[in-house]
Amino acid sequence: MQGGVGGLAAGLISYLWEYQGVHRPHFIVVEPEQADCLLQSGIHGRASRAIGSVDSVMAGLACGETSPLAWKFLTASVDHFMTIEDGQAIEAMRTLATGGERDIPIVAGESGAPVWQPCNSCAPIPTCRRRSASMRNPVY
Repeated sequence: MQGGVGGLAAGLISYLWEYQGVHRPHFIVVEPEQADCLLQSGIHGRASRAIGSVDSVMAGLACGETSPLAWKFLTASVDHFMTIEDGQAIEAMRTLATGGERDIPIVAGESGAPVWQPCNSCAPIPTCRRRSASMRNPVY
């Protein structure tokens, strides 16, 4: 799901955690590579600032600092924090808009489409693994 400062993610994830418990979905929070405040928070174990600029096509997700309140919920419930490049967000928008043989086209903006990236067979790609921080088994 979308990262930003973590508020939306904290709200949805805490709701699902409360009602589904151990049967909850696996949570991957996505943010722009250059605005990686949540990834940095995962690495440092506390609400942190991004190490890059917040200039991104994913303007709604380009935040420089994690919300300390949201972090209290995210630290215990997010499985992975992941960053993606602007080009990947643009590619995700195109792919979703094109649809497929059995999929209808989906119109998604630059801050909504990036959540598709982890679902797009990302785990086998080494660069994706390097840019994610797992809260259960950290990979930096």
